[in-house]
Amino acid sequence: MKSRLLFLASLVAFFTINVAFGETFYVTNPDEFQNALSIADSNREDDTINVAEGRYNITSTLYYSSCNGDSGHELTIQGAGADKTVLDGGGSVQILYIDTDADNNGGDSGGDVTIKGVGFNEGFGWGDGGGMYVDGWSINLTIKECAFSKNHTYLDVYGNGNGGGVY
Repeated sequence: MKSRLLFLASLVAFFTINVAFGETFYVTNPDEFQNALSIADSNREDDTINVAEGRYNITSTLYYSSCNGDSGHELTIQGAGADKTVLDGGGSVQILYIDTDADNNGGDSGGDVTIKGVGFNEGFGWGDGGGMYVDGWSINLTIKECAFSKNHTYLDVYGNGNGGGVY
C-alpha cells in the first residue's frame, strides 16, 4: 500500500511540475515576430526565431526585454539572408530594441543574442540606434550576414543620437 501511494504521489508531482523549454518560432509577419520575442523573454530558455523570407513593414519597434535572472540564455534571430528577409522601418520607426537589463539594476547578465541573415532598412530613432538598439549590462551580441542601410538617428533632448544602424 505504501509503495502504491508513493508511486501515485510521484506521478502527480511529475505531471504538475511546470517546466519551460526553449522554443523554435517560425514567423511571417511583425505581429508574430513580436509575439515570439515576448514568449522568448518570458520562458527564460534558449530560443530561436526563424523569420521567413519577405519584406516586413515595421510600424512599431520590435522589442525584446529580459531581466532578473535571464543570464546565460540564448536568443537567435535567423533570417533567410540580408537581401531576402528585410525589416523596413519606413524611415519613421526604430526597428529592433533589445534590452537585457529592463529593470535598470545593472546586475543582469544578458546571455547571448545572435542575429543572422536579416536586413535592417530605413530605421529611425530619436536618440540611439535607428536600425537596432541594444541596451544591457552584459550581453554577448553576434551579428552575422546582416545588412544595415538607410538607418538614421537624431539627437534627443539628452544629446543622444548615435549609431544610425546599430547602437
